[in-house]
Amino acid sequence: MIPEPARAAVQDSLAAAIQVAEHAGPQGEQLAELAQNAFLDGLQQASWAVAAILLVGALISAFWPPRRS
Repeated sequence: MIPEPARAAVQDSLAAAIQVAEHAGPQGEQLAELAQNAFLDGLQQASWAVAAILLVGALISAFWPPRRS
């Protein structure tokens, strides 16, 4: 169990989670691994979302050229 002051920091920042993990003793390695996996999962989901948005934008610009005046 993570103490309340450290819990908020761990939930908000990967760097803070790693810092807390360094002082957490034997379970610190597990905490660091969980924090890194959570960060990478979120990063991967965000990357897929950005890729989808860019693809839609590219398709729109390819099939809907600007009007010439």
